[in-house]
Amino acid sequence: MTKLILAMCIFGTIGIFRRMLPYPSGMIACARAVIGATFLFLLLVMRRQSIDKKMLKKYLVPLFVSGICLGGNWVLLFEAYRHATVAVATVCYYMAPVFAMLAAAIFFRERLTGKKIFCILLACGGMLLVSGILDTQIKGVAGILFGLGAAVLYAAVMLLGRFLTEIDSYDRTIVQLLVSVVAVGIYSLVMEEPTKITFCLRSHAIILLLIIGVLHTGIAYALYFDSIGKLPTQTVAIFSFLDPVVSIILSVFFLQEPLTLRCICGMCMILGSAVFNEVTFGRKVCKSESIREKS
Repeated sequence: MTKLILAMCIFGTIGIFRRMLPYPSGMIACARAVIGATFLFLLLVMRRQSIDKKMLKKYLVPLFVSGICLGGNWVLLFEAYRHATVAVATVCYYMAPVFAMLAAAIFFRERLTGKKIFCILLACGGMLLVSGILDTQIKGVAGILFGLGAAVLYAAVMLLGRFLTEIDSYDRTIVQLLVSVVAVGIYSLVMEEPTKITFCLRSHAIILLLIIGVLHTGIAYALYFDSIGKLPTQTVAIFSFLDPVVSIILSVFFLQEPLTLRCICGMCMILGSAVFNEVTFGRKVCKSESIREKS
C-alpha cells in the first residue's frame, strides 16, 4: 500500500511542476512521454522481462488510438493548468468518470442505474459551482474547458482499456507513450509556434522537465503497477483520490491560489460523486483503466 500512496502523491504534484515550466504544453507532454517510455523500457531490461510483441500486434488498433488519446489528454491537462488554478483544473479533470459512465451507456449499452445517475447529477451540479456560471463570475473559462477536454480523452483511454486487459501493463504503457510521442510531436509542429519549441538552456527548467519524465511518469507508473496487483480493486480506487486531494492542497498552500466557498462545495460534490461511484462500481471501472495517464 505504501507504493500506491506514494504514486498517488507524486501524481498530485505534477500541476505544480507544470506551472513552473516555461515550455509549451505539447513540448512538455512529448518530452514526458519520451523520458517515461525510456525509463519503463530500461526497467523491463533490468528485470529481464521481454515485451510480448505477439500480443501487442493483436491489439495494435486500440493501443494506437489510446496512445493518441493519452497524448492529447496530457496536452489539454497541461493547458488547463496554465489557464486555471491547479485545483480547478484538477477537479474538472475528475469529471472523467462521469464521461466514462455516459459513454459506456451509449457505446456498450450499459444500464444507467439509479446510483450512477445520482453520481452524474451530483458531479454536474458540482461542475456548475466550480465554473461560477450560477453567479455570473466565470473565471478561467479556457482552463475549465481544457480540463473537461482532458477528462473526455481520459475517459476514452479508460474505455479503450477494456480491449487491452490481456496485455502486460508495462508493455501497454510503453507502446501508448511511444504513440503519444508521435501524435503530440505532430501537434506541436503544426499548432505551436516554432519559435517557442526550443530547448531553453536554463538548468532549472531542464531539471523540472526531467523530474516530470522520470518521477511523474517512469517511477510513479512503476510504483502504481507494482501495487495494483497486490491490493483489492476498491482499495486502489479509493486511494487513487489522494491525487486530486494533494493537488488541491498544494495549489492553496504552495501556489497560494484562492478558493471560494462555492468552489470548495463544487469540488466536494465532484470528488464525492467519483468516490461514491468507485466504492460502488470500482471493480468495473478499474478493470477498464489501462494506466494512470492523468498525471
